Amino acid sequence: MRSCQRGKQGVFSKDNATKITTVGVRYRSEIVKKIVHIFHNPIDNVAARFHLDRKIRARQNKHWLLDYPNNKEGFQRWCADMNENSTRTLSSSRWIDSSLTKVMKGVPCLAEFYHYVHWHNLAFTATSDLQVPSFLIHYEDYSTQFKEVTDELLNFLGLSQVGYAPEFINHKEYGNYYSDHQKQSIAMFIEEFSTKHTWQNVKHHLSDFLVKLIDP
Repeated sequence: MRSCQRGKQGVFSKDNATKITTVGVRYRSEIVKKIVHIFHNPIDNVAARFHLDRKIRARQNKHWLLDYPNNKEGFQRWCADMNENSTRTLSSSRWIDSSLTKVMKGVPCLAEFYHYVHWHNLAFTATSDLQVPSFLIHYEDYSTQFKEVTDELLNFLGLSQVGYAPEFINHKEYGNYYSDHQKQSIAMFIEEFSTKHTWQNVKHHLSDFLVKLIDP
């Protein structure tokens, strides 16, 4: 629950009354009245995390960008380096038994996929503990049902539309950043580590890879 309470708050700068900066805060759970829970395809979500990391590092270390180019090769190298540092830590946890350790094998960017599953598991737990209404959105629905999803969200929040929404530009899909075997390993891992609610909302992105894995 404490992890879910962390966030960012916009505050006016002390030096410039028109400038807004963000600061890290921990919100009191009592002020939460409604929850909007968004699901993004995990395959694309982790690739987006790679792009975000490149964007952040571009301000600090240009040489890093050369080592991790903005393509499949750079992504795979990023994942491999991440696994070198995180796989042993996760597999040695007292909560992870030998059968779960086995499921981790072959998963690229293991820490990122673990955080993805853990975050959604906790989001459902927080919703249940707080006993507040929630609205669940699948990211891909914005590209096919933008108006319907927007209207439903505004209705859920009790808000009226002001002006016109900008055109929604769907981000690229990044399935080609992974090998077929990696996608199969990711699907097995997420199914094993997900709660029932998390798996119900993500399995349509991954079930094809599980079928391929069990087919002769």
